[in-house]
Amino acid sequence: MNKQNIRLLTLFDKLKSGKFFRKSDEATRFNVSEKTIQRDIDDIREYLGIEYPGSYLDFNRKEKYYFINRQKPKYISSQELLAIVKILMDSRAFPKEEMHQIIDRLLDLSVNENKKLIESIISNEKYLYESLQNSKSIFETLWELGKSIDTKNVIQVSYKKENEDLAKTKMLKPVGLIFSEFYFYLIAYEANEDLDFPKTYRVDRIEDITILTTKFKVPYSDRFQEGEFKKRVQFMYSGELLHIKFRYTGWSPQAILDRLPTAKIIQQDVTGVYFTAEVFGEGIKMWLLSQAEYIEVLEPAHFRETIAQTIRKMHDLYEE
Repeated sequence: MNKQNIRLLTLFDKLKSGKFFRKSDEATRFNVSEKTIQRDIDDIREYLGIEYPGSYLDFNRKEKYYFINRQKPKYISSQELLAIVKILMDSRAFPKEEMHQIIDRLLDLSVNENKKLIESIISNEKYLYESLQNSKSIFETLWELGKSIDTKNVIQVSYKKENEDLAKTKMLKPVGLIFSEFYFYLIAYEANEDLDFPKTYRVDRIEDITILTTKFKVPYSDRFQEGEFKKRVQFMYSGELLHIKFRYTGWSPQAILDRLPTAKIIQQDVTGVYFTAEVFGEGIKMWLLSQAEYIEVLEPAHFRETIAQTIRKMHDLYEE
């Protein structure tokens, strides 16, 4: 048996018997580098994950030793941290300074050697990170909105759209917060309107918020659910809730199902794949038009005509 196998088995037997070890001590004991012991640690961690799913290799940060923990993990693994950080940076949701602070705090959750590896993997992307044009700190606003949603308090906000010079005061019944397409959105009903569907408001465009003492009620059967709303909305444009049917002739029906979570395949033949979906009208119109000639809206008739009218207007733009 070679020295590496003996070392691995020795370390594993020590851990399995309820003991612990320090990387520096074992490096000295076996006359190898700490990097070699780290490779052994990684192998043991992987083996535990495969053969002992109820156990995991833990690290005591204060005393700097490794041991087998047989309780449910209470930490995020380095692999999970890497995925979370990559998604977070791709969102471009926060100003550069705040994004760097969040990433650094997340990486502090990893053991030192893995922290260095993650930092190396993301270093270029982190350095070149570009925040959005209108990027500003929104943590406090998100928190205040979250509280008002939980307590069902009407709120008064100053809301300024992109092309408006002055902010407008709005009275809203907030029911949800959603992140989509680079931005956080407040989902709310206007307190002074009687609409069957909520509207969306970009959180970064809210300049001021006041939580009022006035409460509003949402019947249990009509309660707003962010997850169900997000299944039906595209580009955060709501509008009328539609049941549509369309024919798809592109190369990836799976991409349609991923993009439209409420979509179902009802027929498939040489003419294409036929879908139905429940969606909000304004956003779905934009997405359907982005699919060019690969999608044909079939039902409802009035929505098909709306799409056709838009295509005719687009055609007119290119006529000489």
